Amino acid sequence: MTRARARLTDALARRYLARVTTHATHLARRLPPHIALSDLISAGLLGVVEGFLRFDPDRAETLDAFLDQHIRGALLDELRRADPLTRAQRGFVRRLDRASSAVSIRSGGVCDELLAVTLGLSVSEFRTRVAVVHAATPIQGSDGVDRAEDGAPTPDNEVSAKEEHALLSDATRSLPARERDVLRLHYEEAQTFREIGAHLGVSESRVSQIHTSAVKNLRSMLSR
Repeated sequence: MTRARARLTDALARRYLARVTTHATHLARRLPPHIALSDLISAGLLGVVEGFLRFDPDRAETLDAFLDQHIRGALLDELRRADPLTRAQRGFVRRLDRASSAVSIRSGGVCDELLAVTLGLSVSEFRTRVAVVHAATPIQGSDGVDRAEDGAPTPDNEVSAKEEHALLSDATRSLPARERDVLRLHYEEAQTFREIGAHLGVSESRVSQIHTSAVKNLRSMLSR
């Protein structure tokens, strides 16, 4: 770096540090804890320098507005660089987050079987994908899902969760009555297969068969 470039960088850092910190802090509130605020600020300051050097005074927008765009772009570039997940894995995490909300609304809790059905996956494939995400992000939440600030769902996730909840509810209503009963007793009332068998007057193994059939039917309907 030349001496002139170093002086320019220092001057811009002093002038725009507060602005960059505001952008970085606002973004950091919605990120997992392994993303360091200091790294975001450093990336934002580089964005300021690059933006300043590219700024055309003849443009209609002001310098500050132009630098705001470069700061945000630099922060997003830093997030992409630091993200341990591939684009496909990140998409799976978002789908898992929405599915978890949908299943929780429906049954009051989540389990691998219902999450797998909602996502159109077999239980083994679902568990494999979750394990891969956990391995890539060991310092995130226990479910591998990034949460919004204070754990509140984002508006997009709320809409998606409601849509997936509606699909799951419609599919469940289409099941035979005995399969609906088994799912309700098992997932909503937390009864074991043995307890359900006693309630329905069938064996525990029969309840297991009905449950397997219900899960397969739901997976088939949700994958159409």
